[in-house]
Amino acid sequence: MNRFMQRIVLILIALFLLVPASSAFAVARPVLISNESANGYKTENTGHFSINNNSYAKSQKLQRASYRLDSVRPLRTRTKYSPLNHSLRKKKSVKVGAGKKFWVSNLSTDKRYQVTAKLSYVGRYTKVWVNGNQLSKKDAVALGKTFDQTIFPLDKRYFGTPSDVDHNGKINLLCFDIKDDSAEQNGGFASGYFDPNDLYKGKKSNHSEIIYIDTYPSLDSNKHKKVSLAYSTLVHEFQHLINYNQNVLVEKKDEMDTWLDEGLSLAAEQLLAGKPLDDRIDYYNESRSIANGKSLLYWDNFGDNLANYSLSYLFVQYLYIQCGQPANLFKRIIQDPHNDYRAVQDVIHDSISPDMSFGHFMSNFRKALYLNQASGLYGFHGMAGFQRLKKKRYNGKSKLPKLRGGGAVIVNRMSALPNDKGVHITYSDLAERQQDRDAPKQPHIASFGDKDAKLRGDTEPGAVVTVVGPTGLLTKSTADASGHVQLAIGKQQAGTVLNAFAIDTSGNAGQARKVTVKDQTAPARPVVKRFYYTQLKIQGTAEPGARVTVWQDKKLVGTATATVRGFYSINLHKKQKKRKKLTIYAQDSAGNRSLARIVTVY
Repeated sequence: MNRFMQRIVLILIALFLLVPASSAFAVARPVLISNESANGYKTENTGHFSINNNSYAKSQKLQRASYRLDSVRPLRTRTKYSPLNHSLRKKKSVKVGAGKKFWVSNLSTDKRYQVTAKLSYVGRYTKVWVNGNQLSKKDAVALGKTFDQTIFPLDKRYFGTPSDVDHNGKINLLCFDIKDDSAEQNGGFASGYFDPNDLYKGKKSNHSEIIYIDTYPSLDSNKHKKVSLAYSTLVHEFQHLINYNQNVLVEKKDEMDTWLDEGLSLAAEQLLAGKPLDDRIDYYNESRSIANGKSLLYWDNFGDNLANYSLSYLFVQYLYIQCGQPANLFKRIIQDPHNDYRAVQDVIHDSISPDMSFGHFMSNFRKALYLNQASGLYGFHGMAGFQRLKKKRYNGKSKLPKLRGGGAVIVNRMSALPNDKGVHITYSDLAERQQDRDAPKQPHIASFGDKDAKLRGDTEPGAVVTVVGPTGLLTKSTADASGHVQLAIGKQQAGTVLNAFAIDTSGNAGQARKVTVKDQTAPARPVVKRFYYTQLKIQGTAEPGARVTVWQDKKLVGTATATVRGFYSINLHKKQKKRKKLTIYAQDSAGNRSLARIVTVY
């Protein structure tokens, strides 16, 4: 090292020694500033769909799918409309090849106009209509079959039942080039939309369940379409239709808040794909607006609302992971009596902590995006795909921005914090969260049967063990100083699968232990028809699937398995003598044997 470099090093060391410890602490620790208010976005639709490509993150790294948008059209003066009722109409069957006019929307001008489409496929749950030559017959059939066989059952299982205002049990898929003023090479474009006006009487309504699918640029070039690119849009829009049916037509309430409705539709996309959505994660990584305080709750139609899609997607996935990924989570949110943040708060209270507010959970979500720990409250539990999330820090050069409810920024220095803050503004030192990252092991759970009412097990001392069943949270309890825990869950049906996981005192959540409720209940005594000494068959009924055995004294003389309807027929080795006593048992697959049925040979 030369003299010049030595001098530089000595100067740096001296400066470091002169800096107060508090200042060094301030520079080193990132701080989350979060607005925990739930009032950042009001459930009011503007009625105007705008693609503001000047606001979006432009990057050569992003695939075109990262710029996909959709729209749930606003309802035009609901008081003038009433739900459709076609029960008294005589329905006419429409054959493949028939043409029909549909009302569609220009998403940039919000004007309605008509297109003619030909029926190209009729399936169990769908009809596929194609405008002009936008889609080949082969592609239309592929689209319809995928909806029938995969998308319809998936969305119904995880989100609920669609409406059927025209009483034909089918969803119309209209494929055409949606007018949205999108740039052909860069920026946002509409891949599809759902319009609730079609479910009501009124002018320019299609009077049926319908999903609109864009053919260009969504399905690639005009000449060579990739119909598989429409599947994610289809499962996305179908969730919107199901959501609207439950909240508005069934519950007679307002539509769900957009940020939550879109988050659920993106969850449907992930369920279909079977893996995290790379396009939404990629956009999160490139978005400046998120680093600069983008609100989760305020759906920004005139700014970078592609960032809204990414935030809504990541929030719902974070919630799903923190709740233990129960299959009924999304249905519980949709069927909750509230259609806003309170539906999520109800889930948080049931499955995570009864004392955690929605605002505090939003702050935990922002910490998880930044820290991305492999377990606990501040990460995505190590799931592949989410590990690519980049740390987002505020890149403003001067004062901090004003934050909407649900907005947050991460700053590099404590000195950047304002002296006066709003009521809902919180500060969190993110460096403190790196102390305990070790998640507790799976709790050991003792054998549990359908006659038991308490689950017993062992885990890390002081950890909270939570038990989730098919319908959601059953109970939670804290382990004692020795790690023993006892949870009162009530009697459960045999074969029910329960998930038990532990959360330690630092908030780290371990992997769930699956517990299958054992069958401890013996079958009822088998019913036996009158049996005569001249017969070689004994017949009757027993528990379906049970093995029925016939004994004479201690000798087995015949056996058979009851059918799914409970009938059995046993062939005996030989005829039985008059007035002999036969003993008959039924034994289920778990090995439980019934009380004996003793019959006399007539």
